[in-house]
Amino acid sequence: MSDWETVKKNIIKRHLSQLEPHELVAGPLENLPLFSTYDELVTWTNDSQTQINQGQNNRVYGGAIGAPINFNNAFMAFMESAAVYLRDVSTVISAVNLYRTGNDEDGAIALMENSTQQISDLRHPDGHPLMVGPFCGVFVPKDYKTSSNPYMGIMYKGTNLTSRELLNDFWAALSVRASGYVWNSQVAEGFYYPLISTYYKTASLVPYTMVRSAISDIANGSTNNVIMHVTGHSLGGAYGALTYAQLTIDGSGVTKAILGDLYTFGAPRVGRGDFSGSFKTAVAAGTTCTGSPWRIVNKKDIVPKVPASPPWPLSLDPYIHIDSAYMIYPDQTPTLQPSEIGTHPTWPALVTSFEPHKTRSYYKSLTYATTQSSPADLGTTWGTLPLPATTLTSDDVDNKAFWNYETTGDSFILENRGDYVVGQLQYGSLIGEITASGNISASFVGSKIFNFDSTEGLFTSENQCVFIKEAKAQLGVYFVVNGVLVGYASVVTKDNQAHGVTDGTLTRGQCIWKFDETSDVLAIQDAMAVDAERLLTIT
Repeated sequence: MSDWETVKKNIIKRHLSQLEPHELVAGPLENLPLFSTYDELVTWTNDSQTQINQGQNNRVYGGAIGAPINFNNAFMAFMESAAVYLRDVSTVISAVNLYRTGNDEDGAIALMENSTQQISDLRHPDGHPLMVGPFCGVFVPKDYKTSSNPYMGIMYKGTNLTSRELLNDFWAALSVRASGYVWNSQVAEGFYYPLISTYYKTASLVPYTMVRSAISDIANGSTNNVIMHVTGHSLGGAYGALTYAQLTIDGSGVTKAILGDLYTFGAPRVGRGDFSGSFKTAVAAGTTCTGSPWRIVNKKDIVPKVPASPPWPLSLDPYIHIDSAYMIYPDQTPTLQPSEIGTHPTWPALVTSFEPHKTRSYYKSLTYATTQSSPADLGTTWGTLPLPATTLTSDDVDNKAFWNYETTGDSFILENRGDYVVGQLQYGSLIGEITASGNISASFVGSKIFNFDSTEGLFTSENQCVFIKEAKAQLGVYFVVNGVLVGYASVVTKDNQAHGVTDGTLTRGQCIWKFDETSDVLAIQDAMAVDAERLLTIT
């Protein structure tokens, strides 16, 4: 048995030991696959040999800390992140069940190897082996053992997500203090526990520890130092960022394995401000890493904007992204994004499409980033938020027109529409169309108070809505623009019963404003002028 086969067998046995005590279920795919098909990945590989070859020649390493990003390296890392989705989970479960019997260890190991057959085929005829664990894989070139410049990629598998899962789990994700890890900082528990907790009551089976052991096994098989990078798409990017962070503390565990770059694609925020600040300090120190971390964010991708803290009231310790980030586009060059450290990130718009988060959309934008042209025959439908059908611009509206203006009447309705709540607020000649995540158990009607401090916010920025239970049958709706509270309205249940308002069932949404199409434009302008004159006289 070759050294490489021995390394693979040892790693697979650890994976089987990790999973053996647990009942695994191969559930059906959710209705939103974020990954691309095998055939698509083969096409991408064939069409992108220039970028892939350049990334491999660079060892997916951009140079010392502070070096600019190389998008060919990012492209290669992305292809690894996309390929790891092809793992056959049902074959993994068959392997674990066979291993559990204790009768055929070699057969179980063979099944585990077969679970990555599509991934191995993808690199044929180059012959680059890929070795994938339950959620993590390792990419090494076939000549890594004797190469003068070997490298390896640690890549994490993301998941299939539905909009409901994201909205329920990420908008206000709970954090945990990572005792003994990542500077004892606060990180999202949904990312921390799967990586740091044990599948079994054995420290050696902590997933992060197993990854580090695999790094040592592979690096020790090379005659030269191995530069390694970490990568992942979606939740895989979150796992990758946590792994990279801990490796800056622990090192790889073997002198031959040198920590290089981090590349995440569409990753959510991992931790709060203390995590991001400590991460930045550790990378800058360069004690155990020699590369740079890069977050790649596709235009209009919603996932990098969560977990989110509400714009009002302001959170004292919001989730903050690590540095540094580039936004990529399907039709323009990438742009460096400002750091979030020391800021209060704005709340994202309501999800209307996950298309920009899919690997297919990332491929399109990364192709443009590396070639300044779009890939052929890859038409992506980009999700767009509903736009206001306004007949007037913000310049036509006096900013004081609605100051301290109060109205009452049955002009605000909220009701369930499947997984969302929709509503319409009529305010004079203005119509506000609300879409919110969550559910309500009763219909609401009747605006008790409506007040806007500035109408400019209605048209120059997207309005966020924060829903707060205020009385047994009353729901307060606070309108927030760029983190500033600008307006308020309230509704009550039709039967004035408390069962319609339940804490936590309806938390946030967006409001798109337009002018009532049945209204006469000149009449609207005249009415606003009268209101403005009245308010100026009062003040």
